[in-house]
Amino acid sequence: MDGDLAIAECRQRVASAGSDLYYAALFLTGEEKSRLFSVHALAAELGDIPRVATDPGVARLKLAWWREEIARLAGGRPQHPVAIAVAASGAIDRIDVTSVLAMAGVCETWLDPPDLPDMDAVLAAHARFEGLLWRESARMLGVDGTEALACIGRLGGAVGVIHTLQGLGATRSRGLARLPEDLLRARGLAAGAIRRGQHDAAIAAVAADMAGAVRAAMSEALAALGTPQRGRLLPLLILADVAGKTLEELQAEGFRLLERRVELTPLRKLWIAVATRRRERRLTHRTRG
Repeated sequence: MDGDLAIAECRQRVASAGSDLYYAALFLTGEEKSRLFSVHALAAELGDIPRVATDPGVARLKLAWWREEIARLAGGRPQHPVAIAVAASGAIDRIDVTSVLAMAGVCETWLDPPDLPDMDAVLAAHARFEGLLWRESARMLGVDGTEALACIGRLGGAVGVIHTLQGLGATRSRGLARLPEDLLRARGLAAGAIRRGQHDAAIAAVAADMAGAVRAAMSEALAALGTPQRGRLLPLLILADVAGKTLEELQAEGFRLLERRVELTPLRKLWIAVATRRRERRLTHRTRG
């Protein structure tokens, strides 16, 4: 497949008009967008396997194929359109391939019932997938340094928890909820009850308990980011702000997570993107002054 066509397909998949990533990338150049979209599309390919496959054995075969494809991508011989886009966009020269392989391994662990005793374990689980994706996104945006990448990984993991809550109605039947067992037990819930869609009020209470921990994790990660690095991280900071506002909306609606998926309007996402850019510019100017 032609590289430009492959990149266009990635854009349509993960950054169509109105999507979070579309607005997050609003201020990037065309080349930067292509790299970001292709890597996020690759993560979506991996993440969809345990979400969509009805047979765990088939899912494992698909993930094994993807591990081979990632090796082919690293060797300059990609076959899948998404992998072709990663190569054609130049993203392959900016990311750590071992991180992408690790993400595939994490997806395989989702095929078994999650063992997440508390919120620390939930955040850590998301850091192993969404966190890695955000770290590699940061690399492509020109961020370096172990501490900065660790901070952005923690931020991405916290945002991943918000996305889990946001999409709980669609994923709970597959056992992919990844909620803390101690909070579930405290509300008299078991994983089976969630899969059957029972006890919506109790699930709302669990989500409310989780929200505080997620906000604290996001605040800690953002506070630890150095100002020079933040300028390069604008797309990820926009994603974090959109997720934070989404969490506020979920809470305002009483965390009725099994009834419908809550999405911010495109206009609101645009406003958040512009506001985030202005905030980061003011922060940069104050620091330089």
